[in-house]
Amino acid sequence: MKRVVVTADSHFPSKSDCGFALIDVSNPLEPVVLSRSKLPDHCGSFASSNGFLYCTLPGSFMIFDISDPFAPRLLSRLSANGGCQIVISERKKKAFLADWKNGVLIIDINDPYEPRMIGRMGCNGDERNNGEIHPYGVSGLAVHNGLLFASTMDYDMLQNREALYVFDISRPASPKWIARVNTYPCRGHGIVLKRNYVVIVGLRSTMVIDISRPEEPATISLIETPDRFGMNPWLSGDYLYVPEIVYEPNKKLAGLRILDISNPLHVESISELLIPARAATNVKVVDNLAYLSCQCGLAIVDVADPEKPKLLNLCTPCEVDKIAEGIEVIDYRDEVFEEERVS
Repeated sequence: MKRVVVTADSHFPSKSDCGFALIDVSNPLEPVVLSRSKLPDHCGSFASSNGFLYCTLPGSFMIFDISDPFAPRLLSRLSANGGCQIVISERKKKAFLADWKNGVLIIDINDPYEPRMIGRMGCNGDERNNGEIHPYGVSGLAVHNGLLFASTMDYDMLQNREALYVFDISRPASPKWIARVNTYPCRGHGIVLKRNYVVIVGLRSTMVIDISRPEEPATISLIETPDRFGMNPWLSGDYLYVPEIVYEPNKKLAGLRILDISNPLHVESISELLIPARAATNVKVVDNLAYLSCQCGLAIVDVADPEKPKLLNLCTPCEVDKIAEGIEVIDYRDEVFEEERVS
């Protein structure tokens, strides 16, 4: 088995020379770039399934065939303003895109060569906002049992419009809004779902919301994380791994915070690792290793002991001074690499 990490790289906010790389991290101390494919803009989020890679970009939703990690192949490009998170439903062959102030987009991906936009969910009331500062919009998604949970943020710090939205997506072409709960003071960014609870991480806090009655979500706990901005987290068992932007004591640091959420009423921060990477935005954890996309590249962290995470490597696989965005981890059969060597 060969482990491959997919991450985007760009000179954000510049659109010049954007792309994504497939990186062999089987040896975390010596990552090897297998291939790099160009993109028309920076890519905030990836998802993979059955040899396909799904990418969300400003203005585009793209599907690549990555069955050969040495030669990714573009299959389709759909006009859609993809945001910072994507959720794939393999069973229903649907993709759900967090589309910022436009809400959530639902895309039929049954035919990877011709994806179709079939539904959209707006944020109740947001479309009627005519002020100069608009709602930041949907930044986090979770899907479970015919329901979609979306966390939103706001550019305007004084409006306190942050919220969790609940949608019924049992009929994806006709989604229905069923609930909204304010999440102030947590300017929520990322979101995960564990049993009957939604955990939202964001600016200076993490919030837990009981969704056992989806039509009446109820906030049950809040943990403060001063001077930190939690981004797109990853859930593994009872541990929540949160990539962070660090404001103090040193703004050149990124953070990886590990939370124990076994008791949703008393979420506990058990450790934080500071990384000299300026910011961390996405993380995936597989087999006691955490892979983070950072402003200074790709970080690989040993999390076998959640109370004592250890940085194994911080590298810039493609080019120095490029920002890494989005992260996906894929395990390939050894035969795929052997075939490449033979050919």
